[in-house]
Amino acid sequence: MNADMSLPNDRKMTSIFERYLTLWVLLCIIAGILLGRFSPGVAHYLDGLAIYVNEAPVVSIPIAICLFFMMYPIMVKIDFASVIRAGKSGKPVFLTLFINWCIKPFTMYAIATSTMLFGLSSGAALATVVGVLIEVPVMLMLVKFCLNTQHWFRDFSKGMSVPEALAKIMDDVKNLQKEVKQLHISKGLEKGGND
Repeated sequence: MNADMSLPNDRKMTSIFERYLTLWVLLCIIAGILLGRFSPGVAHYLDGLAIYVNEAPVVSIPIAICLFFMMYPIMVKIDFASVIRAGKSGKPVFLTLFINWCIKPFTMYAIATSTMLFGLSSGAALATVVGVLIEVPVMLMLVKFCLNTQHWFRDFSKGMSVPEALAKIMDDVKNLQKEVKQLHISKGLEKGGND
């Protein structure tokens, strides 16, 4: 199978927003930190825009609006026939339920606990919150890397064992390094000849 061939169901990331999603998330994190640092009044104002029950904030209106605008484009593009087919397979459903009900509550609990124990301006609270927020862009970068390098591992389907395939990959990397070195040498000779 050729590395340039793509399956008909491969989804192309066409918009700039989709292509650079990791960058946008990182920029939003930085913008939020800078806004909180240099304009704390904005954060207090946004905290005040919430629905309160027994004098405790329950729903943050700004977060609800942002979540709506984040989720709406995704929800509009859902192919519900695919959702039904995916639901018939137990793995994706189980994995989603496990992450949402067995892992995420503990990360949210860790964020709430560190914030309550150490305060909003402490390094421990910041590390807990930022650690969870950095998790998403890092995972997106890993997915993009895996998608871009999946052609390296197509030889597994041709009957190669894992050590054989890894040895082949290492040979390919060494050959690429030699080609790059030769290219640098030839560029160096061209520059030397032009001086």
